[in-house]
Amino acid sequence: WAMLGALGCLAVDLTGNGTWLDAPKWAIEGTDPSYIGQSFPFTLPAVLGIELVLMAGVEIFRNEESDPIKRIYPGGAFDPMGYADKGAEELDAMKLRELKNGRLAMFAMAGFFAQGLATGNGPVADFNAHLAAPFATNIATNGVSVPVW
Repeated sequence: WAMLGALGCLAVDLTGNGTWLDAPKWAIEGTDPSYIGQSFPFTLPAVLGIELVLMAGVEIFRNEESDPIKRIYPGGAFDPMGYADKGAEELDAMKLRELKNGRLAMFAMAGFFAQGLATGNGPVADFNAHLAAPFATNIATNGVSVPVW
């Protein structure tokens, strides 16, 4: 989920539709939710209900497997590209890469949260500001990360 979250934070910023910090403003202002300029056809409770039903169906289907290894990494319909058929060594390497990418994405999201709270800008705007003046715009000069500055 962190990888999708990081991609979503960057996508909304790169397309010029605000920042991820603007995402919850619709709830505060009482307007309709939208993402990248598109309105949602469902309300939040409807989306949560649909997600609950779909995820419950997937989990019920997955838990029908008696082999504990296949239950964790089911393959079949859950592996349409056939990645699990490449052999145990390659599968273990892909599992390790997925863990490392997920950890990196979690670290990126923590950075997005911290810089968003410190500056009120999105990640792309802060990165561009840092590139324009690296010694004047960094973690030590934002006034929040290092409060004695």
